[in-house]
Amino acid sequence: MVTVLGVNPERKIGGKFPSDYGLKYENVSFKSADGLKLKGWFIKAQKPKGTIIITHGWGGNKEGLLEYAKFLNKNGYNTLLFDFRGFGESDGSYTTLGYYERLDIIGAADYIKARKDINTKKIGGYGFSMGAAALIMAAKENNSFRAIVTDGLYPTIHQNAARRFKEVYGFPKFPFATSLVFFGGLIHGFNAFDLTPIKYVDNVNSPILFIQGANDTQVSVDDAYSIYKKANEPKDILIINNALHSKSHQIAPEEYERNEQAYCVPSH
Repeated sequence: MVTVLGVNPERKIGGKFPSDYGLKYENVSFKSADGLKLKGWFIKAQKPKGTIIITHGWGGNKEGLLEYAKFLNKNGYNTLLFDFRGFGESDGSYTTLGYYERLDIIGAADYIKARKDINTKKIGGYGFSMGAAALIMAAKENNSFRAIVTDGLYPTIHQNAARRFKEVYGFPKFPFATSLVFFGGLIHGFNAFDLTPIKYVDNVNSPILFIQGANDTQVSVDDAYSIYKKANEPKDILIINNALHSKSHQIAPEEYERNEQAYCVPSH
């Protein structure tokens, strides 16, 4: 949560590449909606049904998304994996836990729509934690997304910060979490109390699958249901027993296969 106050996130660069998963890829770069240069990988599928933008959480980067890209590639979907601003190889020096990152996702969608070599313009989004929050906020402003999957989506950043303060330090919500959110937003020029996916989810008209780990200490199952209940139809929710925060990869492969239609872009 200290990153809300402008502490630079740790950059993790190098390690695994799509080729390590048997995937052919392109190194790509594009601009966020507010002009930052973002870097990523575009992975094509044979006879693609659509393209999925996969977004990482705080402290992550595009490398951590490769197993999901492999699954989606196997099922006939192009994928775009990229580093959010301030992470990995992308421009930027700080994170806002989803607020300005929504502009990165809008830039990613514009990049896909501008490509001339993709037969279909059907776009889906798959976001984790911070990436899930940014995805909901992007979809509220941009109607590019045919379907969305969120994993470990927090209802509000204020509530999420309060839970972390209590879990780690035993501190109450006020004044600690409240002050952190207020001053963090003030430093970066926005109202951080507006980082509230639950407030905007009913403005999203795409089908949404909510995934939540039952053992998540940052976002509870009750949190997940509170957002799910407010979302528009069609929607679904998948609770993963024994899974921690943004750890849907703990689902057995056959469970992924059974839920393929919920994960992927509708064909109609």
